[in-house]
Amino acid sequence: MTEIISLLTQQRDLCQKAADELAIVREALEHNSDGVGVTAAVHKLEPLLTEFGELNEKLVAKVAASGVNNLYEALSAQPASADKDAALRLFGDVERLQDKLKRDNSLTSSLLKRSKMFVDFHINVASQVQAEHTYGPPGTAENIKQGRKVFVADA
Repeated sequence: MTEIISLLTQQRDLCQKAADELAIVREALEHNSDGVGVTAAVHKLEPLLTEFGELNEKLVAKVAASGVNNLYEALSAQPASADKDAALRLFGDVERLQDKLKRDNSLTSSLLKRSKMFVDFHINVASQVQAEHTYGPPGTAENIKQGRKVFVADA
């Protein structure tokens, strides 16, 4: 039980650090159209996520060794004690932080998509992408350039 409490404490702390670093990435994406700070923030986040995965593997192995389906079942099967209460509290903390990370990651992902569209738009403008005919009289060539520039992200 002591080892599980230790692993859950480490996992909780890593989740909090990862949430803080993800907030920095999101902040950089929201306020810097040139991507300044994003790379550095992501480089700080990556080792935290790797370490989190390693801790999770240790917990999964510990649960598998106990013969139950998940960590909550393993903790619930323990006799009532202060350690069990602490472990269940830590388990709840880790779950809440993981849910927060999932929501934050979803928001960050949408910001990255928006940033990609912004970059694609500027590349199209800079490369002077030409629009093609979308319709024309019968017998006209389909790939004739109109001579007008297109200012859309997906041109």
